[in-house]
Amino acid sequence: MASERPRLDLESVGLPLELGATPRTIDRQTADGWIAALGERHSASLALVGAGLVPPQGVSGSTIFLGYSHYDLSGGVYSREQVTFHRPLHLDEPLSVAGSIAYSYPKRGRRYRVMASRTTDSQGRTVVSSRSTSVEAFVESGVGSEESPKGEDVVAPTVDPTLQSENPCVGKLLALSAGDVIRGTAQIVTLDMMLAWDGGQSHNPIHTDPARAAREGL
Repeated sequence: MASERPRLDLESVGLPLELGATPRTIDRQTADGWIAALGERHSASLALVGAGLVPPQGVSGSTIFLGYSHYDLSGGVYSREQVTFHRPLHLDEPLSVAGSIAYSYPKRGRRYRVMASRTTDSQGRTVVSSRSTSVEAFVESGVGSEESPKGEDVVAPTVDPTLQSENPCVGKLLALSAGDVIRGTAQIVTLDMMLAWDGGQSHNPIHTDPARAAREGL
C-alpha cells in the first residue's frame, strides 16, 4: 500500500503542510493485535478492550496514522510522542484525524520532522491531540551543525478538568501523591510481537523486516 502514496520530500514542499481530515475507526480485531504485541504486560489494555474502550496505545499514534494516510513515510522512526487524551474512546466509534506537518530541522546529520494532529468524534469533540517527532533514516550530506527546533507551540497539550470524571483510571490517579515515582518494567520486544502489532499490514517495514532496518542504518 505504501507504493500507492507519494514519498514525502521535505526539501520540495512548503511547511507547514496541512493534511486533510482522514476518517478512522478502531475495531476489536485491531485492538486484539495491540494486546498480543504487549506480551505479558497486556492486562490493563485487555481490561479496557473488554469494557469496549480503546487502549491508550491505539490513539497515541493518531498523528502517525494521519501522515501515512497521505504519504509513504516508511524508513523513518518516531523518537518522541506527546499526547493528551481528552476523553475515553469506544471501539468502532467513528473518528476524524486532521493536522499538519509543521516543520523540520537537521540534527546530528539527520532530518527531523514534527507533525501535529487532532482527533475528533462524530460530534466534533476533541478525543486526542498529539505531536510526533520523527527522525529520517537516511543521513543527509552537508548537514553538520544543529539547528534549534522551531515551532514548539505547535501543540500545547492541556488538561480539561471537566472531563476528569470520565477517566476510567481516575481512582488510581487520585491515589497518587506529589513526588511519587511511577516505574515500568522491562519487556523484551520480539519480532513476533511486532508482527502481531501490525497485523501483517506493516506500512513501515523497518519494524518487521530486519534486512530493511539494517539497510536504513537502524
